[in-house]
This record gives sequence, structure tokens and C-alpha cells, in this order.
Amino acid sequence: MLNIRKFVSILLVTLVFSSITCFTAFAAAKVTFTASNVKGSIVDTVSVSVSIEPNSQIASCSLTLSYDSSKLQCISAQKGSIPVDIALAPVISTPGTITYEFARMSNLTAGGSVFTAKFKIIASSQDKVPLSLTIGVCTDQNAKAIETAVSNGSIEITGSAVSAASSVNSVHSSASNVATSSELPSVSYYSDPTVISKTSVAGATEAVSGGSSKANSSMASASVALPISESSVADPEKHITISGSNLPSDLTVSVIEIDQTSQLYETYSKQLDDKLILGIYDITLIQGQSLYALSEPIQVTLPLPAEGSSNGQYRIALFKSDHSVEYLSPEIIDSDMVFTVDELGTIAVLGEETSPILMILSIFFFIIALTVYILRKNAKKDTVNKSKS
Repeated sequence: MLNIRKFVSILLVTLVFSSITCFTAFAAAKVTFTASNVKGSIVDTVSVSVSIEPNSQIASCSLTLSYDSSKLQCISAQKGSIPVDIALAPVISTPGTITYEFARMSNLTAGGSVFTAKFKIIASSQDKVPLSLTIGVCTDQNAKAIETAVSNGSIEITGSAVSAASSVNSVHSSASNVATSSELPSVSYYSDPTVISKTSVAGATEAVSGGSSKANSSMASASVALPISESSVADPEKHITISGSNLPSDLTVSVIEIDQTSQLYETYSKQLDDKLILGIYDITLIQGQSLYALSEPIQVTLPLPAEGSSNGQYRIALFKSDHSVEYLSPEIIDSDMVFTVDELGTIAVLGEETSPILMILSIFFFIIALTVYILRKNAKKDTVNKSKS
């Protein structure tokens, strides 16, 4: 009997200590937030997600994802797959950080993505850019604080500016090889397939006209303007207007003028085979905190560049999402260029410079034509004088 009691006592003590140990281990467990690790080349767009493990028991939380804005450009962010009752849209307006907050009526048990973000790689060489998470206050439905941990992520840049340019040029060259003579412009030194688009802007040109402006030397500063009507949205600082028949009224346009001294500008220049570049712009439409996807073609109005084309002719190079380059012929309306595109992104304004050989030939033929005209005129005078005599 004594042995049984002793056994029971030992068993009870063991159970008590086990319970305490389990409770302590459970209480000390931290909820882990994880940023994903992805790869991409310069000028690529990559998606990153911040996720949370299951059974977090979190009811409200705030968090920040930090990145190097000199190497990455955040173009959009949106809430993830976890169910929430209240969530502010991820804030991306400050370069280098994305902040996000969410709340629920009950504790969260599901795991999944908290929010996702899209980055454009603007670095110039191979690198591994850290994505650092900072977790603010996290509580359960009873406002009790929950301990958290983070697993930071990264974006690994696997290609350099030169290799990215070579890749795009190979695609561009393939497209050029299949171009027929009917696809080429009638008066131009370009040998690239061209899309001719001549359209007008209803009321939008006057709203933002004002001539050319000097290039903004800061690549990192993006100007965002409020919509000016239901069918158009403008950046009055850059004098750029986006117009369409069914554009939502809550759109904003973000315009970044690429610095001529940056590696990104050099990359685009190589893709354009060193044509006469008068300006390169990265243009995106934003709805809330997300990139707006076009459902139909839109009209873009740009001011004529301060450094004009030598012969008054301009071209637009659109860097498309499939890494090809589409060339457009804009219509000149007053001091603006107007053209139509089916997607937005990076746009280069190109001029046409006159070849020295063509200039010499032009002068030569002009002199010949003038000489012939003078000789004919003198011959005519001699004929008249002879007839009179």
C-alpha cells in the first residue's frame, strides 16, 4: 500500500512539473513573421510576400518592411491572404519602407501572407538586397501583448546592367529582323518596327500645357499628382497627362525622371542602341496603394523636351513588360507630344539627329539645284534678248 501511494505521489509530481514546463514553453513561444527571398535581374519586377505562421493568436498588429531605395523601387503593395476585419492599405509613399497594420475581432489561427509588394530592381550590379522586418505592437483579442520574431528576406540581383541590356537587345533584334518595309516609318533613320498612332486629347492638353521643363536630376524623387477629371490624371510638375475613356476617378500618376548619370539610364541607353535620347521617364498609375492594370489603351501627353530634335521629329520608345521595345510616332499638338499605349512603364523620348553626310549631300544638291535654276533663268533671258534683237 505504501508503495502504491509513493508511486501515485511521484506520478502527480511528475504531471505537475510537466504541465508547468509545457505551459512555460507555450507561453515563451514567439510568433514568427517571414519575408520571402527572391531573385531577379536589373529592370525586372519581382514580388515579395511577408507571411505569418498558423495559430499566431494575433488580433492586431503593425509591421514595417525596410529596403534599400537606391537599389529597389516599390511600385505597389496590397494586403495578403490572411483574413482580417480591419486593414489599412500598405503605405509605400516613403521610399525605403512599407508599413502595414491590421486588426481582427478574434484571434488569428490561419497562416499565410500578411501583405505582398512588387519591386522594380534599379540596382546596377549583382547584389543581395536585404528586406528587414520590424514588428510593432501585436496583441490578442484581450489586448494582451504577443511576443514576435522575424525571419528577414532578400532580393538577390543575379544579372548586371550590361547582361540585362544584352538580353533585351536580343529580343529587340529578333523583333527587328521580322519587320517588313511597310512597318517602317517613311522618313526616319530607325530600322525598328513602328506603331503609328495619331490621336488627340479631349481637353487634357490645355489642362497641363505649359511647355518643356528642365530634367529633374534626382532619380529617387517621384512626384504624385491628384486626378484632375474622371477621364484623365496629370502630373502638373512634369506636365504629363494620362487620358482614357474609362479611367477610375481615384487614380494618381507617379512619374520618375531617370537621372542621366545613373546606371539605370545607361542600361536603357544600351537597349536603344545609343539613339539620341532626350529623356527617360518611369510612369505608373496607382489606385490606392496598388499598381493599376490597364484594361484598354490610353493616351499619354508629354511636353516637347527642352533639347529639341534637330529636324523637329520625335519618337517614343516604350519598354514593355515582356522586355521588348515598342517604337511610337507621336502627334505634335502645340508644345506637347500625344501617343497611345496599351501598357505603362518606362518611356524614352527620342530625337533624330541629322547625319553629317546627309547634311553635306543636302547642301550639295541644294547648290546644284540653285545653279540649274540660275542657268535656266539666264538662258531664258538670253532667248528673250535674241528674239527682241
